[in-house]
Parts: sequence; structure tokens; C-alpha cells
Amino acid sequence: MTINISKTVLSSSTVSLLLIASTLAYSPNLPLQKAISQADTTTTTTTNFLTYTNSTYGIRIQYPSDWEKIHTSQSIISFRSPLNSRFAIMIPLSLPKDMTLSSFSNASIKGISKTFESFNLTTSSLTTIADNNPAEQIMFTAKVRGSDLRFLGDFMVKDGKGYSIAFGSPIQQYSKDLPIAEKMINSLQIININAPLTSSLSPSSHVTADLIPLTDLRAAREQYFSAWNRTEFHSQFDAYVNSTEGYGVYDVHKSNIFKPGEDIILYVEPVGFTYMPLRGENNTKLYLVNLTASIILSDKQGNVLFGKEDIPVLNVISHNKNTEVSAKLRLTQTSPFPPANYIISYVITDVHSGKSFKIVKNITISGNNLGKTV
Repeated sequence: MTINISKTVLSSSTVSLLLIASTLAYSPNLPLQKAISQADTTTTTTTNFLTYTNSTYGIRIQYPSDWEKIHTSQSIISFRSPLNSRFAIMIPLSLPKDMTLSSFSNASIKGISKTFESFNLTTSSLTTIADNNPAEQIMFTAKVRGSDLRFLGDFMVKDGKGYSIAFGSPIQQYSKDLPIAEKMINSLQIININAPLTSSLSPSSHVTADLIPLTDLRAAREQYFSAWNRTEFHSQFDAYVNSTEGYGVYDVHKSNIFKPGEDIILYVEPVGFTYMPLRGENNTKLYLVNLTASIILSDKQGNVLFGKEDIPVLNVISHNKNTEVSAKLRLTQTSPFPPANYIISYVITDVHSGKSFKIVKNITISGNNLGKTV
């Protein structure tokens, strides 16, 4: 029987391997998100191996104690060896009910062969994984941004889900970590067949940044600034704080209630601002970021009680296009405000582009039974 595989499913299968290759690409300097979900548990099983369990996605696998756990946006879990080999278990794909293991693996191979330079499928054979479930195992090589990589991949179809597991490494060190990777694959268990799925991905998913294998920080930074240039000027995060020492370093003020005479400090992380090119000594290229702000304090009836414009917020000249910057907007009660509910409007302006955004906050100056709610 011939099964017609839709373009969407073909894209989905291709994306699965693209994501694996992206995770496993040889990129020793690439910063990866390192965060362990609440569903993860780790317990010792042998001298050198631990057990990773993810109850959310219903998998359990053994891994070496000296391999680093890494979470990415499309994998259940990934591991990195001391030699920088990678092992990834992808979030299961939702497949058509009549899609066979052969169709799933063939679609994946077809997609990956059209995507990567110098793709070479060396072996393909049937095997069993995860408590003797039928699977297809492939070995292939590919060139990713100039690096020659070798991969071992396993595909399994179970209960309408497509599972993808892969190990990859630079060719010269592939054989050193391969026996460990094989032991990891043999230890895999599916403990929850009702786990969440990655839905079938559309062809447009091929062009998203998450699917492009990056092998150096420069390429990643180019993609980041491509997205930055399309981003509207806005605040990606803001909060009242008691103090701040820099980007991401602050002590949160846990409510919008302030005491009479207390400084009111708003911490803001602006994004999407523009850079003015400058020339320094010896024709050195520099970049200027120039942000200003206005602050208006009103009562609940809309009467303006205080206002100040063109407050310098950021005026920074740098050799690099700094993106992780923060602003601190301080409103000082030179004379304590009377206990009441107030509205503070902040307008942040990017001087170079003329664009601005507004942040409106409700606050309470405590006293006279105020300070309970706003």
C-alpha cells in the first residue's frame, strides 16, 4: 500500500531532524539555555550513570553523570558530553493515523538530504528501542557551517506519535562517545503514552531561527540583530524595585504600595531601540544609544500633580551594539505625597528614531487605611 505523505508531515519530519542537527551541531561557544523543569527528577542508578525522568513527556533514560543536561525549545532533553558530543530526545510529533515507521523515517531522510551540505546516509536498518518497540536506525554524515559531523539517529512510531532520538559529534571524536550513546538509547523507556506533542509544523517553519544550526556566536548574533531590527521599540520587562545595580540585577518591590517619602523606582528593560553610528579615535566605529523619559503623576480623577520631561535615561557610547540595557526611573518624594491612590505615566523616547512607548502604573501612598488594595 502506498501512503501519500502531505507536505505538512514531510516538513514536520524534516524539521525534526533539523532540530536534532541544530542541537547537536558542533558549537563549543554557543550559549545554550540551561534550565531544569519541575517535571525532571534525577536519581543515582550505577556508579557512573544517572536516571533522567520527565513525567510531563513520559520518558525515562539513563545518562552519564559527567554529561550536562540541556533544555532547548524543541527537545524533551538534550545532553552534552565532555567532548562536546550531543544526544537529544525530541518532543514527539503528531502523525497521521496511517503513517508507518518506514514512511516517517523516509520522509525525515528525504527532508534532511535536501537541507544539509554533503549529506551522506551510510547505513539504515531496523532495530528495537524503548521496551522492544520497532524502530529504524540510521547513520549519516553532514557538513554544518563548515564542520564535518556524524550522526546516529533512531525513529519510532508509537500510538500515532513520531519519536526521534539522535546522537551526533564531530567525526574525529564520534567513536569515543558512541558506546555511551548506544547504552543511553538502549535504556530509553516510554512511561506515558499520553504525553504532549509537537503539532505538525508548516513549511514556513524552515525559516525560523530555531531551526538553523549555529556553530559560532557571530552567526547567532547576526540572526539576533535581524530580529532586533524588526522589533518595535517597547519594554520587554518593567517592575518597581527597591534597588538595582544593572541589567537583570535588582531587588523587586513586592507591591505597588509605597510609604510617604519613599523613593518610587521603576526598573525598565527597553528593546528595539536604534543605534547611531559614530567614529572615534583612529576611525574606530562606535554606537550611541540615547533614550529619554517623561514622568507624570496624576490623581485618580486625572488631575496632573507633577510632571517632568526630557529626563536622561540612557546616553551610552559603546564599541558594540549593546542590547542588554536597563533604565532606572526614580520618582523622589521631596515632600511626602499625601496618602492616596495615584497614577504614574512614564513615556520612554528613543531620541534617534523619535519612537516612544508608554508605561502606566497605579500606586498607593499608604496611610489613613490605604495600602490594602488599589
